[in-house]
Amino acid sequence: MQRKFKGSLVFSVLLGLSACSASYSREDTIQEFVDEGLDEATATCIVDGMYEQIGEDRLDDRGDPTEEELAIITSISMECLFGGE
Repeated sequence: MQRKFKGSLVFSVLLGLSACSASYSREDTIQEFVDEGLDEATATCIVDGMYEQIGEDRLDDRGDPTEEELAIITSISMECLFGGE
């Protein structure tokens, strides 16, 4: 049950971020995850993974993620949350 909660948490934060900010901020995004219950190391892992694999320009765009981006985000999140299980 905890895995389902954390997985849902990641997507909830991502959806909220796309509507809230005018521009991407690594620190603010990490803090959003921490505020929602993730530990700082996990939040940092997810945010840095998104930055590396999706890119700052796309994160700054704040548009809805594509199917490909959702797959990348899911993979990053699973690796950071559960060690790739």
